[in-house]
Amino acid sequence: MLPLTHGRSRAFVVHRRPLSPTDPRLPDAFVGIVAFGVTLGVAVAIASAGKGLHWGTQLAVMAVAVGLVCWWCRPLTSLFVALCGWLMLNGLVVHADGQLGWSGRQDVVRIGVLVAIGFAMALARSLEVERHELAVRTTSELQGDHHA
Repeated sequence: MLPLTHGRSRAFVVHRRPLSPTDPRLPDAFVGIVAFGVTLGVAVAIASAGKGLHWGTQLAVMAVAVGLVCWWCRPLTSLFVALCGWLMLNGLVVHADGQLGWSGRQDVVRIGVLVAIGFAMALARSLEVERHELAVRTTSELQGDHHA
């Protein structure tokens, strides 16, 4: 008998490397709680500042918070962080009664900016971590050949 997976295509199989013990980024399981806490805190701070802030200033403050959290995330989970930031900004700051609403073009700009900032920060961090791991591997291989 052939195994059940014998005929399946392997084209869409995701190959994840095991997490390195030296990887400084958050484990994926913790990203949600960190994103929720940070974006909620920032949304409360923005809402406490009052309605006098321009929506661009509110967006900039939330984008900084999302970018900082995403620096400690992987690119895929950064999308969740950006979405969480948009939900907090849109539900607690723009529509102060805690109900989500859609504000047309401004919401498209908000979610686009948060996703772009978050993904760019996470991607930059991933490239930096990969570069560092490659440098460490290369150095250890060179030292290994030197002592052989």
